[in-house]
Amino acid sequence: MKNIVFYDTSNFIDFPIGGQLTSIGNFLRYVAEKHASECNNIFLVGVTTDKNQVGKIQKISIAQKSFKFLPVLYRNLKLNDIKKSMRIEYLKGLFKYRKYIPSGKNVLHFLHTPEAFIEVKICHPFAKTAIFSHGSFFNMVRGFRFYKNNKFVEKGFNIFIKWMIKKANIIFTLDQDSIKQYKKYNRNLISVNNSIILPEKVPEREYCHAPIRLLFVGRLSKVKHIDGIIAAVSLMGEETELTILGDGEERDYLQNFIKKEKVLDQVHLVGAVLPCKVQEYMKNNDILVMNSILEGKPMTIIEAMSYGMPIITTNVGGISELLENNVEGIFTDGSTEGIVEAIKVIRNNYKQMCEQAVNRSLSYNYIKINDQVWYELNKI
Repeated sequence: MKNIVFYDTSNFIDFPIGGQLTSIGNFLRYVAEKHASECNNIFLVGVTTDKNQVGKIQKISIAQKSFKFLPVLYRNLKLNDIKKSMRIEYLKGLFKYRKYIPSGKNVLHFLHTPEAFIEVKICHPFAKTAIFSHGSFFNMVRGFRFYKNNKFVEKGFNIFIKWMIKKANIIFTLDQDSIKQYKKYNRNLISVNNSIILPEKVPEREYCHAPIRLLFVGRLSKVKHIDGIIAAVSLMGEETELTILGDGEERDYLQNFIKKEKVLDQVHLVGAVLPCKVQEYMKNNDILVMNSILEGKPMTIIEAMSYGMPIITTNVGGISELLENNVEGIFTDGSTEGIVEAIKVIRNNYKQMCEQAVNRSLSYNYIKINDQVWYELNKI
């Protein structure tokens, strides 16, 4: 196996909480369990929440195995306090600490964040590259927090994405939309799924709680349209309550919106929590609700189904590849009224939908899926 340099804007353990980090963590756990001798050949390049660790190679433990880790950027735990683009700052960090990043003919650069491709191609122009596309790169500009509505930035970013796709040796994609967008630039596309670690025991579910317990898990960003979910809780009165897990730039806005809708007793804005805590919330809540205008194949949906939770979601990105409407969940148009109607349908068919959700989740076992990823990486 080649040496692998692994790029992501995370600390590879618990920051920032989200589906991408969970997917990456599952891959590293797979390596630790199935290819333990290769752990020394993997070099992680990410971010840290400790200023004193930036630029220092250290070791982190995943599944009781050690991986070398170089954080090139410090990030504040409070994501809504961030004033600069993380992607640009991460790229600057890559250049600043490039002398510590392995290079050579036997090194494969495995990118989970696109901006790293710039440093790789400038500092390692003949290096082999594998890219994991967690959602369409062409859609990323719609979710930019900085440089919004800047046509120059949007055009430049799309030119860069096309160049990156053309130059990559292989690209792993999660959804068919991405494949359609990428295939005219690169034919070396591998379709894979996100992976989960299946729970040892699934909660028994027969009826919803009273009030119905709704759960949202994800980044608090504008594209998630969380205010629409809160408005649905307000419309249903005391029939529902909502727990929101995650952090992001919309936190202050959502706090004010909760006050405006007068649902302070029904909506609980918890903040970011560790993955093990997310699983506890999934066990104890009834329905996962998402309302995004932009997604890939959300890890959160797969995890929630593995705990027997039916899903309410907009049908965007690769979500229709994860579940079937009126089987494991309900697709909505994103409106408040649509969410309310979906809650009522699931409440009336709860046990059946729970069982179907669990059955659907079984095909996303992390060992089976990462066997494929590992095999393809070894072919490059």
